[in-house]
Amino acid sequence: MKKIFILLINLFLLFNFGIAKEKTNPFSKIEITSNKAIGKKDNNQENILIFTYLENVNINFADNSTAKCKELTIELDTKKKSNPKEVKITQKNIDLGPITKITLNKNILISQANRKIKADNAIFLPNKKICNLSGNIEIKQEKNNSKDLPITTKCNKATLNLETDQVLFEGKTDQPVSTIISLQNYPSLIKTNNRKKHLMLKKKNK
Repeated sequence: MKKIFILLINLFLLFNFGIAKEKTNPFSKIEITSNKAIGKKDNNQENILIFTYLENVNINFADNSTAKCKELTIELDTKKKSNPKEVKITQKNIDLGPITKITLNKNILISQANRKIKADNAIFLPNKKICNLSGNIEIKQEKNNSKDLPITTKCNKATLNLETDQVLFEGKTDQPVSTIISLQNYPSLIKTNNRKKHLMLKKKNK
């Protein structure tokens, strides 16, 4: 039986990829460009429309975050009521609600400010406010200002809760969860820790 390594981290403190604190819902408007695009009804459910974009897929979300991949599929349920602010669909812009599922495949790169996500597969469920990632995942935050903490996590599977700002990382025996936190640009934090140790030693000596 393979061991599973699980790590739960609060994204509000580390990555903040969620939509809970955002003023703009990233799914309220999506702009897509690609070399090819296919639109059709689902064979099993007539109310489901499926749009597939292939080759050189670029996505711009309403909150200015972006994504790139080789293949993108968007599913829309035409039976559900649409928000007046989310109307119409064109070859580039999808404003028709509600979007029930967004699937990105192959060479995925999602960018938001100084944060980036890489993966082989990503499934966004906007109504559930969840994103499931799988395959060669890397979530990285770079230092753009004094409040940013440089941190990189790699794993096999991850679930992002876009409402609570939490991420669940999962790994396997041969591919455990790996996290690197860089404190080299935080001398004040290191000094504070050293000072605490010094005070503790003083108390012990007394």
